[in-house]
Amino acid sequence: MKKIAALLAAFALVFGAFGTIGGTKGELCVISASAEEASLHTSGKCGENVTWKLDADGTLTVSGKGEMQNPFYYKKDGVYYPYSELEKYTKKVVIEEGVTYLTDFNSWDDLEEIVIPESCTEFSSGFARGTPWLEKMRQKDPLVIVNGVLVDGSEVKDKELVIPDGVTLSQGAIFGDNKIITKIVLPSTLKEIPSDAFNGLSALEEIIIPQSVTSVGIGAFWNCNKLKKVEFPDNIKELTAVFNGCSELEEVILPKKLEKIGYFGFDGLTYGLFGNCPKLKTVTIPETVTEIGEGTLGFDYTYNNGDMSDVVVKKMEDFTIQGYKNTAAEKYAKDNGFKFVELKKADETKFSAGDANGDTEINVTDIAVTAAHIKGIKALTDAQVKAADVNNDNSVNVTDIAMMASHIKGIKPLV
Repeated sequence: MKKIAALLAAFALVFGAFGTIGGTKGELCVISASAEEASLHTSGKCGENVTWKLDADGTLTVSGKGEMQNPFYYKKDGVYYPYSELEKYTKKVVIEEGVTYLTDFNSWDDLEEIVIPESCTEFSSGFARGTPWLEKMRQKDPLVIVNGVLVDGSEVKDKELVIPDGVTLSQGAIFGDNKIITKIVLPSTLKEIPSDAFNGLSALEEIIIPQSVTSVGIGAFWNCNKLKKVEFPDNIKELTAVFNGCSELEEVILPKKLEKIGYFGFDGLTYGLFGNCPKLKTVTIPETVTEIGEGTLGFDYTYNNGDMSDVVVKKMEDFTIQGYKNTAAEKYAKDNGFKFVELKKADETKFSAGDANGDTEINVTDIAVTAAHIKGIKALTDAQVKAADVNNDNSVNVTDIAMMASHIKGIKPLV
């Protein structure tokens, strides 16, 4: 998967573990060089069906079809060639029509212009960070969108950010270390939140995720220190290592159709769904979940004094799992010694007229969940619909909300 490939590529950059040519998207293009290849630094391959050519004026032209990869042909004295030469001499990059995925161009200090065709709709993590080109784009609009893809928002100055409909998200920490944004409303058309998308947004307190989203990548909300609550849409079926280092996180509402809670392992560490989130004491697991990875809930994994050979596993105190009898949630809780609170199934919960959330009270919360149903934000169950339809006209609408409000204000009680 491209998200995992991008993550592995990032680790490869840090630890020097480079792969071979022909890998998946986001991996590095490394081959052993013959004497002829070693002397040829003005053209070559940078993908299975993609080539590059550097002109004397510093223009790098990338041609072909499909995904571009970093041209790391060989290593000498700790430097990768010809990539280091391209980085040093390129002033302009021209991507020709047919190329669909671009490598990072990260920290190319003299890169002032990038010509990007309509065919290119995917970008690597950290695309063009540290380049004059990106700085110019930020000056035009701090929300840098290329071909409908948000590639950078690190210089956004607004506390509340509404990302336009039709825009998708690029890989990696799109917002860098932005310390201003406190709320983000995602596009109603968005289908995927890529890996690390909001990693490091230390001021983020609230994010609105639309029902259209069906996939959330690893590390999506890592190090969001002020994030308190996240509600996922219903149609996401798998979540893996989404939260880590969210010190203020108190509540997460998992997708109704969630099937798997996975974990990501690297160098002895296990990154569960929640890691180092000390205020998250209770998690409610949907009945649809059939698989929960070992150690993915209720445990924190760290290195002892930074020693990567010494992993410390810490079990969270007073951690509670809420779920349904004879499910993966109950088994996980019992296997790991966590408190388990059994929930009633929807058809076992009694809903009275006006009590749309089934808590035996009629208040503004019932109005809120009914309004969300009407707006298409979050659908009510069949039992909830019956409770919300207080005038019994087989339709839940603003009339029902008005009647609930009259009841709450004591004007006219529901019968």
